[in-house]
Amino acid sequence: MEAIAERVRREEHAFQWSLDSHETAGSRPYGDDVPVFTSRAVLLMLLGSFVLVLVSSPWWRPRVTDMHASPVRAHPVFLCTYAIAVLFVFEAASRVLFSMEPLQKRIPLVSEHAWRLDWISRNRVRDPHPNTEASMTYGFDRFDPETGWSVKPNLRDLPCFGDKRVSTNSDGVRGVTEYPNGSSRDPTKTRVVLLGDSFTFGDEVSDGETYAHFLEQLLPNSEVINLGVHGFGHDQMLLHFGTKGKAYRPDVVIVGYLSLDGERNLLSFRDYAKPRYFLTPHGLRLTNHPVPPPDDTLRSERYRSKLWDALTIAYTGFEVRYSDWREQRIRRITRALLLELRTSIKRAGAVPVFAFLPHGAARLNPEPLADEREFSAWCRASHLRCITLRPDFVRYAKDGGQLAPEGRHWGPDEHRVAAQGLARYLTASRLAGFRNRNLGQ
Repeated sequence: MEAIAERVRREEHAFQWSLDSHETAGSRPYGDDVPVFTSRAVLLMLLGSFVLVLVSSPWWRPRVTDMHASPVRAHPVFLCTYAIAVLFVFEAASRVLFSMEPLQKRIPLVSEHAWRLDWISRNRVRDPHPNTEASMTYGFDRFDPETGWSVKPNLRDLPCFGDKRVSTNSDGVRGVTEYPNGSSRDPTKTRVVLLGDSFTFGDEVSDGETYAHFLEQLLPNSEVINLGVHGFGHDQMLLHFGTKGKAYRPDVVIVGYLSLDGERNLLSFRDYAKPRYFLTPHGLRLTNHPVPPPDDTLRSERYRSKLWDALTIAYTGFEVRYSDWREQRIRRITRALLLELRTSIKRAGAVPVFAFLPHGAARLNPEPLADEREFSAWCRASHLRCITLRPDFVRYAKDGGQLAPEGRHWGPDEHRVAAQGLARYLTASRLAGFRNRNLGQ
């Protein structure tokens, strides 16, 4: 099987038809959309081949009535052996399929199996035994057994995102300011902790261009602690607050909400392996925790079934394209996680605020889109403190403001607009002067 795979790799140029000629090397021509090749075609190919094998199998032939005919073909042991052989053939074919780099690049990153295979492919080429730092997505990432990955501490002006710079303090918080935690915090200042993904962390902007930085400038006598981490789902935000956020004894916790994060709640592997919660009749159940280190993940890859990967990727493509089953699961687990996050923040003595962060076309739309309407309905039903920043972005664009191209993260001006909207809300709701009720304990 290894010899076949090696021969296929030498002949990869024969499969260049599978990539669009205008795409750059290493890019994914379909982004997060599901191309037909990796959903219906793969599923139909596997199912069709399996049907052909069954039709051609010996036990479908007419029975031989000769008294001297051997009954071995009808024996259950033979049927089981034949089925195992068929599965072995499909497993071998799947391994060869996933060893073809041009074909692998066409797999959409919507399934945790696809994310894992993409990570395995990148790290096997770079280093067969990666250390815990080199195997992460960005240079400022590090492996974290609690959340899968987090931000390295003590960075100073690390070049990222072209001409941007990233710095962190000794606790991995964006920026160079140190924030004493526990009883050492300054009780006279309003302390705001931000939770979120790459929009909160500030992908594609420098330290002084994040909405966390602008918000601290706009709120007098305040400390704004940016605990955003790129690629985080709400499950990781919940764990991140429990292990790091509540130690700062915040007065207010703002959760930057993007509907994109909901799908991450269904994954146990994205940028790297991550924890995952399942919703059970008894509440949330945490799995894949603590997260295994990168070297263990690479070593265990050889024992994973690639046939199961292929079937799961194809089924996920079917779900996304032809049903709303996945969306229903996303809604249920996201709602449960956000309610648990609210409970955890209140238990820490702080006030939770959920902020809808618009991206893409929502920044220009005068009316809320479906995901914002769903967010607002959920807030009303759950009696939560919520704010949507879309109107602020719409007004900014209407007044001639420049927005980042669709498909990109916010630019510095958009971060400033978000900070202004949050500052107005905190001031109007008198949360700017709120103090954590556990400070005296």
